[in-house]
Amino acid sequence: METIDVIKDEDVEISLLQNIPLSFVKNNQIFPFSRNGEELSGAVADDRGLLALSEVAKTLGLKPRPFRASPGIILDAINRFYGQMGSAEEVMDTITGEDLSSVATEFEAPKDLLELTEEAPIIRLLNALLLQAVKERASDIHIEPYEKELDVRLRIDGILHRVLTPPKIIQDALISRIKIM
Repeated sequence: METIDVIKDEDVEISLLQNIPLSFVKNNQIFPFSRNGEELSGAVADDRGLLALSEVAKTLGLKPRPFRASPGIILDAINRFYGQMGSAEEVMDTITGEDLSSVATEFEAPKDLLELTEEAPIIRLLNALLLQAVKERASDIHIEPYEKELDVRLRIDGILHRVLTPPKIIQDALISRIKIM
């Protein structure tokens, strides 16, 4: 099995990652990064990862092509590439049809922001907003209430950029979630 020291951006197919849960790749210390013909290339840290990569490849109808990598390299790739999937605006588009008045849930133990994809819509929205702020290196987040909507903006390089304008009805749930965090 070949060893790799870095997972390059140009080698990763982000569309491949959308069908593989974050918790699965983190728990098994694997990072499937590309399809080459009939093969699924992926980084594995140990034998458990090798079995997990084989399962993913089998599910996709491919043969596994493992590369040995350190757990640090795999975790770095997971955080880099899973963080690129989904912005605050995309999350807001997915929850507009839901009942936004009942979206706040009881707070549990802190979790990794990237793992909270199946939580209440307001939590997904806030996590996506915070993740987007970090990715864009925003110095602060402005949430301004108006009569019918909120204005959410990020300050990037000293300039405020509008990110989204969710309906005013989510204001209380959003503020209470921020207070809990």
